[in-house]
Amino acid sequence: IYAKLFKLNNQERMQLAAFYYNQKLYKDAAEQYGKVKGGEQMAALKNQVLCLNELEHYDQVLELLKGDLGQYDFADREELYLTRAEASMNLNKFSGAKQDYLKALEYNSQNGKTLFALAELYEQAGDHKEALRSYGLASKEALYRSASLMRQSRLYLMDKQYSLALKAAQDASLMDKSPAVQRFYEQVKNTTEKYTEILK
Repeated sequence: IYAKLFKLNNQERMQLAAFYYNQKLYKDAAEQYGKVKGGEQMAALKNQVLCLNELEHYDQVLELLKGDLGQYDFADREELYLTRAEASMNLNKFSGAKQDYLKALEYNSQNGKTLFALAELYEQAGDHKEALRSYGLASKEALYRSASLMRQSRLYLMDKQYSLALKAAQDASLMDKSPAVQRFYEQVKNTTEKYTEILK
């Protein structure tokens, strides 16, 4: 109502959109962010995407970010390519997602989040070799280390490379003492022992 009664400047519109967002009125927030122009337009665009993701309107995210993202400032491109890739993944558009993940890596080749997501894409596509490689790169970032090692271990098990599976699971267990990771290591250990015994 306030927005309809008064003509808002960009700062006021950003504040109103933020209020809507905090109230979880994501549709209203997205509408206000979409009307912001000028110097705050990029911040508004990113926030509009957040709202659309909350609404699971991934097709609208792709529409907002269609075309060449090279038109945006260099500092924003990595995030925008990653955002568009995630929207494509949510819509099972794997080819587009792969292209955008790879573009995002051109701006930051060591981004663990992007590498982990790309590895998941390769895993879903059944490309274990590329998945293992990308998980390996993602594991260099502490936040994704144990999860990447566990994913590698699982893939090695699927490929019947038991010693590599055990090594990856053990490495994960040494750096992450959480019960879930310790249980995973014990499961892999038991599985590898079982198959090693069968092969004797």
